[in-house]
Amino acid sequence: MSEIWFWRLIVAIFKLFRWKNLKWIRNRVFSPTLRVVVYGESGARKTQFLYTILGNGKIAGRPSQNIEHKKMTLEDGHLLEFIVTPGHKSLRAARDSLRRDLVNGKITGIINVVNYGYLCNEDTDLSKVFQAGTTNIKAEYLRDNKKRELDQIDEWINLIDKDCKLKWLITIVNKADVWYDQRDSTMEYYRQGAYYDKIKVISPCCNNIECFPFCSTIHPFCDKPMLLDMSEQKKRDMHQAFYDELCRLASL
Repeated sequence: MSEIWFWRLIVAIFKLFRWKNLKWIRNRVFSPTLRVVVYGESGARKTQFLYTILGNGKIAGRPSQNIEHKKMTLEDGHLLEFIVTPGHKSLRAARDSLRRDLVNGKITGIINVVNYGYLCNEDTDLSKVFQAGTTNIKAEYLRDNKKRELDQIDEWINLIDKDCKLKWLITIVNKADVWYDQRDSTMEYYRQGAYYDKIKVISPCCNNIECFPFCSTIHPFCDKPMLLDMSEQKKRDMHQAFYDELCRLASL
């Protein structure tokens, strides 16, 4: 009888520490924490994007004026530390504090959260967003905000050269519930257009430059009705596609 229990115990231990679990333990215990900087303009919903990925649901309150740190363990055991930067123009000093880490190779990857110009927060003057008496968004509002996205890239893009050890850069095109009916032109802008022209200069030292559509917004953009063809399943598919790629990049 004791011999039977012995072998049952051996089988139980084997199942507990099968290869998948051993891989998880190895990555969690012995792999270094992967530090990821999250950039994006104020109103791009950087923190809401992260809470969507972390599975913590809706967040409340105003955007932070300080750098925030959020941690996440991937399904393969890798630990990620997201360093979320404040996006407001007046808070550049907080973003600049990460310069040394970027230059010294202490940053594994960058996530830049954009939204095709659909910036909106508690302080947004809606008269500058919509045409009078309608929910039609002013073209100049989107144009000016897309320029702000490009201008902010200049803050950090020049720090990344051939000597940096940056492994990847992901662009998250957030607020897909607003622009999804223009998805082809929107994604082309970030994958091949003016935005890509701005970031492709780092391709010699960063082989993985990618772009994903995303929707983390709980409330409609400035209370504008959401598009009916943006289903909850489509949102989940976007979340899963990004997460799967994050797992792949973490193992590089």
